[in-house]
Amino acid sequence: MYDVTVFADSAGELHDPNEMTVVLAAIVASNSQWGRVVERMDSLRDRATALGVDVTNPDFEFHTYELFQGSGSWRAVGEEARLGVLKQIRRIVDETEAPYAVVVIDKGAAEKGDLGHRELDRDVKSLSARIL
Repeated sequence: MYDVTVFADSAGELHDPNEMTVVLAAIVASNSQWGRVVERMDSLRDRATALGVDVTNPDFEFHTYELFQGSGSWRAVGEEARLGVLKQIRRIVDETEAPYAVVVIDKGAAEKGDLGHRELDRDVKSLSARIL
C-alpha cells in the first residue's frame, strides 16, 4: 500500500528562503483507479531498479524534485532516463483516468501581501486536506 504524502517543497518545509515556489500535487482517485496506479507504479519500480536505483531503501520515492534535479536516489541516473521516468509517471496518471490537482504558490507574492509563513503553513495544510 502506498501512502499519499504532500510536501511543500523539496525539504517538506515552507520556510526554505531559497525556494520561492511551492507546488502541491495530489491524485484524486477511486479505489479502483488507485489500484491501477499502484499496479503501474510497481512496474515503474522495476524500471527504476534496472536504472540502478535502490527502491528497497525505506526513503525511496518517485519524488519529482529529485527526478528533475538528479538528486537523492536518482543522483547516478542520467537526465534522459530520469525524464523518461517522469513521462511514465504522467502516463500512468493519464491512462488510469484519475483526476489530479496541482497548486502552485508563489511564496514571495504571498509574503508581500503580509501573509506570513505561519499563516501560509496553515493555509497549505487546510488546502491539502480538502484536495485529499
